Amino acid sequence: ALLTAARARRIPDAVLLQAGLTVGNQDKFVNRLMFPIVDATGRIIGFGGRTLGDAPAKYVNSATTPLFDKSHCLYGLNHARHEIVRSGVAVLVEGYTDCIMSHSKGITNAVATLGTSFTSGHGRILRRYAKKVILVFDGDTAGVAAANRALEVALAQRIDVGIAIIPAGQDPCDYLLAEGADAFRQLINSATDVFDFKWSRLEQAFAKDETLAGRKAAIDEFLQAVATALGAGNLNAIETGLLVNRLARVLSMDAAVVAGELRTRTGRVQRANVRTVANAAVSALPLPATLAARAQSEIIEVLLCDPSLFSTVAKRLTLDDFDVPELASIARIVFEICESGSAATVDAVLRRIEQEEIAAYVVDLEHAGQAKGNFGRRLDDALDILAECGARRRAGAGTGAGQPVAAQREKRNRYTMGMT
Repeated sequence: ALLTAARARRIPDAVLLQAGLTVGNQDKFVNRLMFPIVDATGRIIGFGGRTLGDAPAKYVNSATTPLFDKSHCLYGLNHARHEIVRSGVAVLVEGYTDCIMSHSKGITNAVATLGTSFTSGHGRILRRYAKKVILVFDGDTAGVAAANRALEVALAQRIDVGIAIIPAGQDPCDYLLAEGADAFRQLINSATDVFDFKWSRLEQAFAKDETLAGRKAAIDEFLQAVATALGAGNLNAIETGLLVNRLARVLSMDAAVVAGELRTRTGRVQRANVRTVANAAVSALPLPATLAARAQSEIIEVLLCDPSLFSTVAKRLTLDDFDVPELASIARIVFEICESGSAATVDAVLRRIEQEEIAAYVVDLEHAGQAKGNFGRRLDDALDILAECGARRRAGAGTGAGQPVAAQREKRNRYTMGMT
């Protein structure tokens, strides 16, 4: 039916195939109840379908397309994001019906993972809106395994994650229908911290071995899991200290011992990984092509990490100095927030951004800025360079503002600002 209707509207078969709506010469979602998948800005980017017959696959999603990748999409985010920002908490369920039932019962900060596990892509999206994510899983083996994997996402994306387990045999939709919204909220409110959850599962696994060697094996596996996850994250000194104290509490061990073990294990992971933590954060960003653009990027990075430095920027720059469109749109929001007397924190900036691409860019800039550090020095260097580029442009010198960074690197060491 879809293929026939599309052809009647003169939509090429190739477009339907690229959109993931057809397979070969037939409708991919035949005899299925359709769920449009919408991004945070309201664009339909894919579809999910639940079988109305006896098809082996109960649920089917669109294939990966230029618009849709289920590991980077969350069902219901367009409806949930404002409540997530308001509450600071996102409730993550597994399927479309789980999400729809949650909203119908008043849990309007719920989103769904489209049947896949909680990935770094999901964590990256939710970090723009939430301070904490509660994962709601059923108690079967797959659900527990997915909850275990959440530890890596929590550390990589620097968000708090809690685990709420529904009794085996029920999914969130079933539980809401049987027990009601109040019981579901209680389940969410009593969610177990992801570190406690991981450790409790390891304790259960090693419960039969009460020897010193058995406990050491459990601790080794736990710390190795944390160290491996840290290989994908960018924790600064304060965050690392807080993490060490948290792990020491969970393990009932001295914090200094935990810090030493974690440092050794994380070092091994990083040496085995060609791209280190800091490089991973920076490499995700598009490198501005000109020196002036690079300076603008540095300034935004610094302000997102330390909004208190805005007064220094305001004395030397105006919004007209930002001529890279993406950076100019972010700068405008930062200036508006700071000039109103508020702090332009990442959360405050993200609340004012509607475009997914710009929101992702803000998160990338803040991650890169935290990895580089040295905010005051980098800001001074960037302001000096941007002023010099402007002076060259106004004087008609020509090459200063538009010349690629590499061409001028020999003339001034500070052109490599923030890279050391």
